[in-house]
Amino acid sequence: MKKRLLISLFTILFLLVGCGSAKYANSKYLGTWKATQAEAYGVSISTESLVGEFSMDLKEDGSAKVTIDKDTYKGDWEEIKNGIQLKDSKDTMDFKAKDGHLILEYSGATITFEKQK
Repeated sequence: MKKRLLISLFTILFLLVGCGSAKYANSKYLGTWKATQAEAYGVSISTESLVGEFSMDLKEDGSAKVTIDKDTYKGDWEEIKNGIQLKDSKDTMDFKAKDGHLILEYSGATITFEKQK
């Protein structure tokens, strides 16, 4: 009897853990986003000249990998009203969704991200 109860409890536990791991399985924000446009103090500039390569990979479990130039950072993301919020141990950045793009306004610069296919 105890063995069946334990098996039942472990089965329920694994089902609950399995359901929780795909927090954003149906999110429109999932996938890789790459910086395609940048503007600083009203002047359009290439994203490479501003920050080098800038991309982010948003996973369905809420984790994120961000590449800036040749450095890679790990963090978490979540859906917020009108976009996403990206967090690491030091910073939090809000990206606004607009016309199928994600827009980051940070330190006087506006960077537009496009979802990669």
